[in-house]
Amino acid sequence: MNTKLKAVIFDMDGLMLDTEALAIPSMQVAGKAIGINLTDEILIEMNGLNESDSNVFLEKKLGRSIDQKKFSEAFYEDYNKAIAENGLFIKEGLIELIDCLKENNIKLAVATSTRNDLALRKLKLAGIIDQFEVVIGGDQVAQGKPAPDPYLKAASDLGVDVSNCLALEDSDNGAMSAFSAGIGVIVVPDLKRPSLVTKEIALAVCASLFEVKELILQELITKK
Repeated sequence: MNTKLKAVIFDMDGLMLDTEALAIPSMQVAGKAIGINLTDEILIEMNGLNESDSNVFLEKKLGRSIDQKKFSEAFYEDYNKAIAENGLFIKEGLIELIDCLKENNIKLAVATSTRNDLALRKLKLAGIIDQFEVVIGGDQVAQGKPAPDPYLKAASDLGVDVSNCLALEDSDNGAMSAFSAGIGVIVVPDLKRPSLVTKEIALAVCASLFEVKELILQELITKK
């Protein structure tokens, strides 16, 4: 972070919301609905991809086409049921981090691979939707993560230059998306340890959002 910080762009699932553990079983249910067995390892590789790119990834991995409509419908039916039964839990340190950024007049946005309507619903259920000026879903850009499009659109919609933005991510695909957009990224791993490439491109790899808050505070103090 070499320039003045004006905006922080958050990933959603796995970074703010503890939802990845809910998604994997639902993806496996969807796989069974179309006759395929999806291992945890395959699904973790898909972490950070939007719905369209996830389907493409699966077809390449399996070496054949799949019934994408049936797969998606089965996934959302089970996933929505899981959310209704289990609720949505935010990651430790998120509220404290948001409060810190708000106190310092930092703009906040979300850039997620989840489609926009579901992202808005999840943020509302988690009670944090009003904290963000902009929410970019995976269905609102030409190319999803790891392409730079989600972060470029989030920065553009905020009206902030990418050099004045910081991204927070949990996945390799998300980190590459931010990096490709020219935005510094801090990674807080969730289900998977960051790859060597992610470690190289990240400004830092933190154990929690509490640690992210401390790093940002240090940066804000030195820039005053």
